[in-house]
This record gives sequence, structure tokens and C-alpha cells, in this order.
Amino acid sequence: MVSMFLEQSPWVPEEGKNAIQDWVKAYKKGRSDFKASANDSFKKVEDFFAGFEKQTKETKVKEGK
Repeated sequence: MVSMFLEQSPWVPEEGKNAIQDWVKAYKKGRSDFKASANDSFKKVEDFFAGFEKQTKETKVKEGK
């Protein structure tokens, strides 16, 4: 969407277009890095609770509950 705007805007200087394109690239990379970090964190929490649940079930079996 931004690139289409830039293509149709002859009044924006070339260096301004390059700056905006660099900003868009940085934004996309930041968004991708954040998504990967969030997914990794959720996976760690999921693994933690899965291990806790497994440990709780094993304890109940040993105690005969």
C-alpha cells in the first residue's frame, strides 16, 4: 500500500521514497522478530505447563488417587 502511494506521488523526492521504503523494511523485520519471540515464549510456557500437568498426574498415580 505504501509502495503504491510512493509510485503515484511524483512530489516525493527519491531520497524520501528510499527512506520510507527502508522504514517499511525495518517495520516488517521488527514485526517478524516480535512474532517469532512471542511464539517462542508461548511455546516455553506451553511446555512448562505440559510438564507440570504430567508431573501432577504421575504424583496422583503414585499416591493412588
